[in-house]
Amino acid sequence: MQNIHSEQVRNLWHKFFVLEENFLDWLNRNTEAINSNEPNMLLSYEKIDGAKTKPPKAFRHVCYLVNADDSAELDERINALKSAYMLPVMTEAEENNLEKEEVEKLIGKYPSRFPEFYTGVRQVNLSVTPAYSSSKISIGEDQRLLLKTYRADNSNHFNSLKAVAEEEQKLLIRFGLKTATLNAKPLARTIKLLISSDELIKLSNTKSLQLRKSTGYQYRARVFKVNGDMLPVRFGLMIFDTKVSAYNVVPQTKRSHALENAGYEFDIPISNCAFRVWIKQ
Repeated sequence: MQNIHSEQVRNLWHKFFVLEENFLDWLNRNTEAINSNEPNMLLSYEKIDGAKTKPPKAFRHVCYLVNADDSAELDERINALKSAYMLPVMTEAEENNLEKEEVEKLIGKYPSRFPEFYTGVRQVNLSVTPAYSSSKISIGEDQRLLLKTYRADNSNHFNSLKAVAEEEQKLLIRFGLKTATLNAKPLARTIKLLISSDELIKLSNTKSLQLRKSTGYQYRARVFKVNGDMLPVRFGLMIFDTKVSAYNVVPQTKRSHALENAGYEFDIPISNCAFRVWIKQ
């Protein structure tokens, strides 16, 4: 889709954002939080530039209706919110002449911050675990790997940061990564440190390595219903019709084939790298 919205689409998005903020305000007044990562356990948009606000990517908030009789109104508000969201999405799709298959993919897809309403629940277990992506590099591919990115706040900071990057580049060259290079962009105030995958593999005396990058956290929940059913769901904005027991679950023991158990880490002599390096046994 194009980034430039028509006036009609902009107006529809404005109406949706107003409706969503009103919905969050209604939830704050009519629910009780039992587990929340939100400031003061209250739901709100993020403040930017004074009075302006923007919606967060996600909420991590568990609450229940103070009055279970509000269930019907909550259902109506959620449905109204979903309809108000789909209006600008579908209007923009029509303006951009999207193919039928592309339009069908948009139907019923809502942001991860959208609420989920549960009834007939006795307990919810919540878990937050680190998430990673892993990729294999092999000898002979000789990729340029982005090892580290330095970001400056201003031009003076950029100059001092560049000096730090140059020292770390020298350290890597002494370590054996002879083709470590810097890509500095003063206007963007960023500096990228790149290394050769083949040089890294040769230093480790293996034929291949696993690179593991942190991608944030996985937020999961298990909802236990009074009828005995269990639902594995996402830990987002969770609303229950009555008060439930909520527990933070300790992460499970690492699997036997996890990198920590099936290999050992190869250390690179600088901090805050974009990935960690593992040698699998």
